[in-house]
Amino acid sequence: MAERPGLIRLLEEREALQAQALEDFERNLLALSENIARRLGSVLGVDPDKIFPKRGDDGRDVGATDFEARLDALDEAAQLRASVLLASLEEIEDFVEACGLDRTRADMRDTVGRLSALSEQSFQIQGVAGAVGALDTVSAEALLVGHYEMAIEDGLVGIYRTQAAQRIKEALVANIGLVPANRLAQDIAAREERSLGNSRTEARTRLAQADRVAHEVVRQTLDPEGDQFLIGYMGPRSGGNIRPFCSKLVGKAFKSEELEGLDNGQVGNVLTSAGGYNCRHYLIPIRADSIGDLGLVRGTEEDTAAAQGVNKRAKR
Repeated sequence: MAERPGLIRLLEEREALQAQALEDFERNLLALSENIARRLGSVLGVDPDKIFPKRGDDGRDVGATDFEARLDALDEAAQLRASVLLASLEEIEDFVEACGLDRTRADMRDTVGRLSALSEQSFQIQGVAGAVGALDTVSAEALLVGHYEMAIEDGLVGIYRTQAAQRIKEALVANIGLVPANRLAQDIAAREERSLGNSRTEARTRLAQADRVAHEVVRQTLDPEGDQFLIGYMGPRSGGNIRPFCSKLVGKAFKSEELEGLDNGQVGNVLTSAGGYNCRHYLIPIRADSIGDLGLVRGTEEDTAAAQGVNKRAKR
C-alpha cells in the first residue's frame, strides 16, 4: 500500500533523530564536565585554560553562583573543606546547572517536540483525518508536558544534576589540600566523564518512552475505542541483546489491551516502555488492514502468554 514507504521513512527518521539526540546529549555532558573543572579550577586559584582548553563560551559567568563565591573567598585547605561541607546540595546543583546543563535540557526538549510531530505524521500518512494537531488538545498537551517533566526534567536531567553535585562535593571534601588544585579539577571532570555511559542509557530509555507516549496519546485521541489500530511491536528481531520478553512480541501486532496488561519485569506500561530500560524496540499504531504491508503478523494470546511467562520464570 502507498503508506508503507512513507511509514518506513518515518520510522527511519525517528531512529535517526533519537540517535543524533543521544550524540548531542553525550557531547553536551562532556562539555559540561570540562566546564565544571574549569570553573572549579578558577575559584581554587588555577588558570582554567591550563585545565582544559577553552571552547566557545566555556567558563561563562565564572564565579556567578553562590557555591563558587563561597570557595573563592577562602584560601586555606581546611577552610575550603569546611565550606564545602557546609554547602547545601542545592547550591552545588545550581553550580552544575550554570556550567551548561541548560543546553542539555533545551536539546532534549527540542527532540521530544520533534518526536511528537513525527508521531502525528505517522497517523497522517496512514490517511487518518485530524492526525496533525491531535496533540494540540488540552488533555493531550497536559499529558505530554507532564510526561516530559517527569521523565526528562526529573528522571533524567534532574537526577544527573543531583548525582553530579554529590560527586563534586565528595571529591572536594576528600581531596582539597591533598591533591593539587589543577589535578583535583581534572579528576572531577574524569569522574563525570565516566558517568556518561549510565547517563546515555537513561537518556535513550527516556527518549524512547517519550516517543512511545506521543504515539499512544495520538492513538487514544484519534481512536478512543481502540478498534481502528493494532500496535506493531517493531525493531531488531535477532541478536544477543534482545530480551527474551521482546523476542516473543517483535514482528507482531496486537490490540492495545493485549499489551498494556503485560509485565516487562522492569518499568512501566509496555505500551510506553516496551521491554524496559535501554530497549531498542518501538511501538507504532498501524491500521489493522495494513500490518502485512510492514512485514508484521497478527499476534496471538499464546505470544503474550509466552512473553509473560519469560518474566515469571525469571522471577522464580
